[in-house]
Amino acid sequence: MDPNQQPQSFTPQNEPEGTPVPQPDYTTEAPTAPQAVEEPSVAPAVEPPVAAPVETPVQPASFGEQPVSEPVQDTTPVAAPVAATPAVHGQNPGQLFGILSIVASLIGFAVIGIVLGVLSKKKSAAAGASTTLGTVGLILGIIFTVIGALLTVLFAGAIIAAMNGEMAP
Repeated sequence: MDPNQQPQSFTPQNEPEGTPVPQPDYTTEAPTAPQAVEEPSVAPAVEPPVAAPVETPVQPASFGEQPVSEPVQDTTPVAAPVAATPAVHGQNPGQLFGILSIVASLIGFAVIGIVLGVLSKKKSAAAGASTTLGTVGLILGIIFTVIGALLTVLFAGAIIAAMNGEMAP
């Protein structure tokens, strides 16, 4: 007999050939999924109970057929969404302005460094992120502006004094 061929009938050895063999009834109704429960508009203070998984009996497969298994129901509880989360590493909207503020202060554009430092601090504070780069750029801008103003006054005084002849060559 071919192994892929289905047997025609099965007759037990103890019973006579005319006796009918009882066949199992596989026409039972499939269990239904649990109905969804409408949640109230205000969240309760305690977590709702998690539904227990429903076990359904698996019917035996007839000869040559693969058994059919029921899908497994996921019963892991889902956490409520968080309202506001602070910015994580890499999500600082004021970071670019802070870096530009430091660079502008170091290459001689200290006033622009002050403006960019203030913008960096405001954007970072609004996002709940670190304002360190904006603060560093702001402080460097102020320091270099003061140094630049002192050097300007000093050189202007030296030029005026040289024009009046107070300085001998």
